[in-house]
Amino acid sequence: EMCAYAWDTLLAHLQSKPVPAPQFPTNASCPLFVTWNTNASSTGEFQLRGCIGTLSPTSLSSIKDYTYSSAFQDRRFDPIGSQEVPSLKCSVSL
Repeated sequence: EMCAYAWDTLLAHLQSKPVPAPQFPTNASCPLFVTWNTNASSTGEFQLRGCIGTLSPTSLSSIKDYTYSSAFQDRRFDPIGSQEVPSLKCSVSL
């Protein structure tokens, strides 16, 4: 559910649409990271495309913010573009 929400957040931003509400309880707090990987090689191996998170307990409602940061503000990479969506894989680590 959390990865699906990260996808919904990414796609909503790329399509200039509102982000839907999460379909999971957001009142829990824990460390969390949102990671994007891309299938950029002919071997099918995924490579890091963006990852932002925190080790401090954080509300699960922050997945939206960390999704945005990891996709568009990770200083190691250019912002994710819509042309990359088919090659992306997302993970949410708690």
